Amino acid sequence: MNPSDRAGALVDMIQSHLLEVVSLVAMEPPSRITGRELRDAKSAVLRATHRWGDDPTTATRHGR
Repeated sequence: MNPSDRAGALVDMIQSHLLEVVSLVAMEPPSRITGRELRDAKSAVLRATHRWGDDPTTATRHGR
């Protein structure tokens, strides 16, 4: 595995973990602590998010 492949994997891992943390912090408290309730609450947060300025060409960066 070359170094750029590891860096890409690291970036992907950080992005997914940050989305997980954002969804946990921003979600409404579920009525019960079950897997389904947590999943639904986190999904609601992620569905409510949108791109900054709603323009994907200026709000995103593309790597290799």
